[in-house]
Amino acid sequence: MRPSALSVLAAALLACGHVSKLRPTPKGAIAAEAAFGGPVGMVESYTLPLPLLTAGASYGVHDRFDVDAHAHLTAALLGVAGVDVGSTGLLLEQGGAVPAVSLTGRLYAFANAQAFAPYFELTPVASWKLFDRYSAYVSGTALFQFLGGRPLFAVGGGGRAQLGASGLQLELRWYEPDYVSTNLPTRWYGVGPLGAWGFVLAYDYRFGGTR
Repeated sequence: MRPSALSVLAAALLACGHVSKLRPTPKGAIAAEAAFGGPVGMVESYTLPLPLLTAGASYGVHDRFDVDAHAHLTAALLGVAGVDVGSTGLLLEQGGAVPAVSLTGRLYAFANAQAFAPYFELTPVASWKLFDRYSAYVSGTALFQFLGGRPLFAVGGGGRAQLGASGLQLELRWYEPDYVSTNLPTRWYGVGPLGAWGFVLAYDYRFGGTR
């Protein structure tokens, strides 16, 4: 049996505040990170992205993997404490037209006075460095619900600019492409009746390490 539409939507939106990570933070560097965005829907008479905001940091433990942690600020404004911890590993370096491949795993925890909900997310990313500073990529995301319910999916693609210590990234994402979203209270814009389009914009700044 599928969970209710509202529970599916609530779980699917938990991971909206992150862009896909192309590569680990360089060894020895600390990157302060912030991201904003979400699926686009009609609220009253306005078409808006869901304003989900996360902030956190990552640290390069090794040339090929890092660790990170974030707070979910929009959830906090709604009375829900939300954090995540995770790691990104570089599985394959780019070779010509063959993309670099990375994999990010994250554990999420959300809680208020009435409930606690953990989740686990996996995000593989294939990326191509087009010029010295710019990259393009495609990604997929699977979010697993420890308290029951099917995995929730999203696919995305975007671009990243690395300008010295600063990184700017924009991702277009299709949330829940296998789910009929037309029966939800908010009007979401998907592909026909399926899922919801959205975007996430992120900025990070590196301290130390190799740039």
